[in-house]
Amino acid sequence: MKTTILSKIKRNILNKLNAQKNLLAFPVLLLLLLLTSFKVNGRISDNSSQELLRKESVIDQIEKSLYGDNKPSHETQESTKKTYNMRKKIFENRLELQKRDGISSKKILTGKEKVKAIMEKNRAILKKKRLNQQKKNKKELNHKNESWLQKMKGKTLSWKKNQQGQVDSWLLQKKALIQRWKREKLLFNKVASRYKKVSLNDSSFTKLEKKLIEKHLDSEPISLPVKKSKGTFVIKSAFNPAIKNQKWRPTCSSFAAIRGIEILLAQKGKTSLNLSEQYFYWLSKPKCQKSPCQSRGSSATYGLIASSKKSSPDIPLSKDCPYNELSEKGNETQIPLSPTCFQGFAQINEFSFLTEGKTTEIIKALENDFPIIVGLKLSPNFYKNKGLVLMKDLSKKGRTDTHAKGHALLLIGHMNLPEELHQTEGKYCFLTANSWGTGWGIGGHACLSENWIKHHMKSQKLKYFVVLKKASSI
Repeated sequence: MKTTILSKIKRNILNKLNAQKNLLAFPVLLLLLLLTSFKVNGRISDNSSQELLRKESVIDQIEKSLYGDNKPSHETQESTKKTYNMRKKIFENRLELQKRDGISSKKILTGKEKVKAIMEKNRAILKKKRLNQQKKNKKELNHKNESWLQKMKGKTLSWKKNQQGQVDSWLLQKKALIQRWKREKLLFNKVASRYKKVSLNDSSFTKLEKKLIEKHLDSEPISLPVKKSKGTFVIKSAFNPAIKNQKWRPTCSSFAAIRGIEILLAQKGKTSLNLSEQYFYWLSKPKCQKSPCQSRGSSATYGLIASSKKSSPDIPLSKDCPYNELSEKGNETQIPLSPTCFQGFAQINEFSFLTEGKTTEIIKALENDFPIIVGLKLSPNFYKNKGLVLMKDLSKKGRTDTHAKGHALLLIGHMNLPEELHQTEGKYCFLTANSWGTGWGIGGHACLSENWIKHHMKSQKLKYFVVLKKASSI
């Protein structure tokens, strides 16, 4: 929008200059410079972007929980130095431009001051030129150009007013979204305890899964380029898929895996996909595909390996294989699946494991835009939170779950923690997308502190993170 309007204004200016060759060239060019210097927040140009709306609302609320109204700049010393050098260069360039325009001032003039200085200079030139022109021609020329400049000024003011309207509209949408999440949180808190009964795995999966992961690690070494983390980072398209709700079935690992695949495909332009968790849960339980079984829970590892070995996309869209939030006793995979459940649309092609869970490795993977699946035991402060899950709140409202085998989550980014929390929480918290609806956390998201994650992996027999790298679709 900004580019289109400025292009039209520039064309009109050039046409006027070519047609009239008038003596007000300097003021006209100055107006062009002022117009192109207006800063408009590009993200406001698309108010329909629900992905950006969700992202900004979640980050804003989590940072508010961390810092209150004293939100710090995310610039490091290095970036601050670069910013200083850049500003110095801009200052020098602007002085040079002022000299070129015949302004001898050693300070950077404001727009008004610059207009005044150039206009004074031009008035002197015009005064000399007017002596060689007839009075009638001079008045007509001034009248034409004054009218045209006034028209351009009106267009500029109208454009700025329109941009401010878009900003105000965007802020209203964010406020409405956050208020909606708060209402949904009240409903979620009433049933939060029911999610404690929904575990990741039963004990039969752990031993088999360990062998499966070790075999996969032997065949696929992990190789990730190194990147430096600065401030808040969110992987590309992380907020594109809408938050879903697994309800009362132990299907969290399927929801985490499917969301990760949806994000990878959104990064390729396949946005707003809704793939089938119903199918992936069936795929991740090989012993329950042909005959009913009652073992609860599953592991994403089984489903990911099975999908990656397919010769063509196998994961269907949700509309072809819809998720049933009600469990069927004795038939966990709810077989037989509908024939449409085998109308493949997408598949995972590449993934790796981080078996030690080092913070540097997790950050490295995230900053390469790879979503990460992790399975963790949960403490009471996880179920009801305001966007932050910290070690300091660990003992509030009871003890860490002992009956649950874990819960699968998808990590989608990281944030720096304030220095006063480093001793208890570590330097980072990791942004996560959950599968308990938008009433949990902030719109279905929260930030888990580095030490909280480490603490809840200590007691697990199987410690690993699944890095999703590449997916494809038809």
